Amino acid sequence: MQHLETLIAALDQCEAAFQQQAPTLTGEAASLAGNHLSVLGHHRSMLEKLRREATQGAPKRNRLDRGEFRLLFTFDERAAETAFEGAARAAQAAGTATPEQLIYLTMRADFNDAAHINLDDTAVHAALDFYVLFDLLTPERREYVLTGYRPDQMPEPEPDGL
Repeated sequence: MQHLETLIAALDQCEAAFQQQAPTLTGEAASLAGNHLSVLGHHRSMLEKLRREATQGAPKRNRLDRGEFRLLFTFDERAAETAFEGAARAAQAAGTATPEQLIYLTMRADFNDAAHINLDDTAVHAALDFYVLFDLLTPERREYVLTGYRPDQMPEPEPDGL
């Protein structure tokens, strides 16, 4: 957060310098200064958005790309899922895969083919139920994943009785 504040302060200084010089500029120099001010304003608004997200938590998103979806899980959960996938693939290759392993591999193929994951989709809910069934995820973590927050972004719960 300190780096973010430093960047915002630096942008403020740049804006102030451009605004101080702007009245003395003419022609192309004035045009370039205006462009630079516009770019600085854009960067400032993006940094302020990051500041809000850092202090208030990022907004919930229901439609995620595959990488964003994977980051909803902890490292240990991702490692367990990767091990489960490896065992399912080995069993499939050996011709000994269980129906559950085949279901998992089909869901995994669907995930790999998806451009986006919609957290409101019943198929996503069913896949997470499967993860709970095979101890890849706890029921509490399933609900947490469906909020759309990464483990490091989930807002603190409000205290009861206040």
